[in-house]
Amino acid sequence: MRVKGLAGRVAFAIVLAVALTTISAPDRATARAARSKEPYRAWVTDGSVFALASTPRGLFAGGDFTLIGPPTGTWVPVSASGTVPPVRRPIDGTVIAAAADGRGGWYLAGNFFYIGDAVRRAVFHLLPSGRLDKHWKPRLKGSVSALVRVRSTLYMGGDFTKFGRKKRLRLAAVNVKTGALLRWAPRVAAAKKDQEAFVSALAPSRDGKTIYVGGSFSRIGQKRRSNLGAVGSVHGSVRPWHPRVSGEVTALALDPRGRQVYAGGDFVKAGGLRRAGLAAFDLHTGAATRWDPDCDGSVSRIVVAPSGSPVYIAGEYASIGEKSRRGVAAVDSKRGAATSWDPNVGGFVNALLLSPRQHAVYIGGEFDGVGDADRSNLAAIDTRTGAPTSWNPQAIGPVDVLARARRGAIEVGGSFSSVGAARRPRLALFGPDGTLSDWAPQIGGTAVHAISVSPDGTRIYVGGRFTLGDRTARSLAIVDAATLAIAPWGPSINSGVWALAPSPDGQTIYLGGSFTSAGGHAHRRLAVLDATGTLVANWTAGASALVSQLVLSGDQLWAAGSFSTIGGATHKGVASLDPANGLATGWDAGADDNVSALAVNNDSVFVGGDFTSIGGRSRKYLAELDAGDGSATRWDPAPDDVVLSLGISPDARKLIVLGDFLKISGARRDIGEFDLTTGFLTPWNPYAPFSATAVAFSPDSSTLYVGGEGVLAVYR
Repeated sequence: MRVKGLAGRVAFAIVLAVALTTISAPDRATARAARSKEPYRAWVTDGSVFALASTPRGLFAGGDFTLIGPPTGTWVPVSASGTVPPVRRPIDGTVIAAAADGRGGWYLAGNFFYIGDAVRRAVFHLLPSGRLDKHWKPRLKGSVSALVRVRSTLYMGGDFTKFGRKKRLRLAAVNVKTGALLRWAPRVAAAKKDQEAFVSALAPSRDGKTIYVGGSFSRIGQKRRSNLGAVGSVHGSVRPWHPRVSGEVTALALDPRGRQVYAGGDFVKAGGLRRAGLAAFDLHTGAATRWDPDCDGSVSRIVVAPSGSPVYIAGEYASIGEKSRRGVAAVDSKRGAATSWDPNVGGFVNALLLSPRQHAVYIGGEFDGVGDADRSNLAAIDTRTGAPTSWNPQAIGPVDVLARARRGAIEVGGSFSSVGAARRPRLALFGPDGTLSDWAPQIGGTAVHAISVSPDGTRIYVGGRFTLGDRTARSLAIVDAATLAIAPWGPSINSGVWALAPSPDGQTIYLGGSFTSAGGHAHRRLAVLDATGTLVANWTAGASALVSQLVLSGDQLWAAGSFSTIGGATHKGVASLDPANGLATGWDAGADDNVSALAVNNDSVFVGGDFTSIGGRSRKYLAELDAGDGSATRWDPAPDDVVLSLGISPDARKLIVLGDFLKISGARRDIGEFDLTTGFLTPWNPYAPFSATAVAFSPDSSTLYVGGEGVLAVYR
C-alpha cells in the first residue's frame, strides 16, 4: 500500500530515478504529449515546498528547504573531487553495511531493497557494472547489519533467525561467488527467550582465522558471552576470549600491530572496569587494557591509523578523551587522551573512512556543519588541521556507510534520497522544463510561504518569515524579473506572510498571514500595500487567526485559513471580503473547521481543508461552493484525507487537488485531476506518494508543477 510522508517521498525519488534512466527520448516526447504517470523531471528537497509561481523567467519555488538535489537512490559513488556521476541503476532501501567483493562489486546489507524490478530482503550482490547479480540470492528471515569478507567467505550478522530453511541465529556465512549457505553456524542468543539479541559489528583477525562479534547478546553457542566474543572462521567454534561488556557493542576495530581489539557502543563497564562507551581488550587474554577515552555518548565507528595511532572515533557525543569533542575525534592509542585535532561536527557521525594518502578522514552521518563550514551529512576533514576540505557532495538524508571504491572514489550508502545536492535556502528558480538554475539568494530564517507575480511580469513578490543577508527578520521581499536582484520590500511586519494577491492593475497587493502588526500599526493577519510597498493605513480589517490563502476575483477578495472571525463578521475558515475596505460580505459557507486550500473559477469557489461540513451539506475535506450564496453544489469527490492545495489550469479546463489522501471520487489517486466541464475525475493517475502542498501550471497549461514534503515534480 502506498504511504505518504518520509517513506513515500524516498520511494518516489527511487521510482523517479529509475524512470528517468530508462525512458528513451521518443518515449519522453510521448509522455509530454499525454502527461505520463512518472514526472518528466523531479527534485528532492530537505524540507517542504510551500509555494510555486510560474513566470516567463521560469518557476520560482519557496519553502523551508535548504538543499535541492537529484534523486540518486541510497548507494552512490562520489568522485575524489566530490562530484556525483549520473546514477544509472538506483537502489531503494536502507544500506547499513557493505563489503567489497574484491573484483569491483559490492555486497550490500540492510532492510528491504528494490533494484529495478527485483526485490531483496536483507543482502544482495552488485556486480562491478553496477547491475544486480540475479543468481546470488541468500534468503534470510530478518535483517543484516554487519558484513565481513574473508577471501571466499562472506560473514554476516544481524537479527535474522533463518537462512532459507536452515536455522541461523544472528550469524551466518555464505560463499561469495554463489551465495550458498556454509555450515558455519555459531548461534547468538539472549539469556532468556523474551529478550532481544542481535549482532551489530564484525571484525576479522589479521590472519582471518577469527571473527570478532559485537552486539547485544548473552550467549554464543553454549558459552556465556556478554555482548562481545570471538569465533573461529572455519568451524565457528567459540574462542575462550571473554571480555564481558555491560551494554551493546556497535563498533569493532583491530590494532594493526596485533595487540588489542577496540570496541565502542553504549556501555559503562567492560572487563570488570568502568569504561564509558569505549574500551580496548588484549587480543589474547580478553582483559581490558588501560585505554580509556571515557566517551559521554554513543559510538558508531572506530578506525585506527595504519601506524596504530591515533584512533578515530565517530558517534554522537559531546566529550571524549577528557576534551570537548562532537561527532568525530582522534585519541591516542595508549591512554585514550584526545589529540588537538577538533573538527567540531554539528551533529553526529555514523560512518568514517580514513584516507592517509589524501591526509583526509571522510565522515557521513546526520550533521549540518563541520567547524564554521556548511556540510550536509557528508564531509572530508584534513587529518593535520581538522578543517573540512573542499570535498562537499551534500546529502539529503542520513549517511550510514562509506567505502573505498576504484579510482579514488568513495561509495556512499544510507537512507538518504539524494547525494550531490545544491544549496538553495528557502527560494529557488527552475527553468520551464524543471532544470535547476544557478540563482541562489542567501535567505535565512524560517520559510518562504507565498510567491506571486505582478500582472506585468516584471516583479516577483515573496512572502514568509526570513532574513536577507543579515539577521533582520523580514516578511516581504521583491525580485526583479529581469536581473533577479532580490531586496527587502514593504513595511516592517512582525510575523509571517502566507498569502499574496496583486490586483489586476498591479497597483495594490493584498497580504494575509500570521502577523498582527505592519508598519508599526495594528493589522491583524490582513493588510494592503500599494505598488511602492507603502501600507494602506486606512484598510484595517483583520482576522482572528491565520489567513493562509487569498484570491482576488472580480469585485471579491476570497480568504481562507484557520480564523473564526474576519472582516468584522463571524466566518469560519473561508470568507468573501470587499477589496475596497476589507469588510466581510454577506457570503457565508458555514464551514465547521479550517480551510487550507482555495481556488476560484467563474461562479465556483473550490475549497479544501479539515472540514466535514460546509455550504449546508456534509462535505469531507473538499467542496465546490456557489460564489453567490455560499451553498455547496452537488459535486462531492469525498477524498479520504485532508486536502492541502488546489490549482486551476490557465485554460480553466482542469482542477488539480493535492493533499494527504489516497482515494478521491472512489478511485486511488495521489493527485486528483478533475475536468471542470464535467466535474469528473480524469484518467490521469500520477505516482506521487508524498504530501503535496503547492501547485502551478505553465502559461499554456501543458506543464504541471507539484511541490510538497521533500519533493518538487514536473509533469508534462
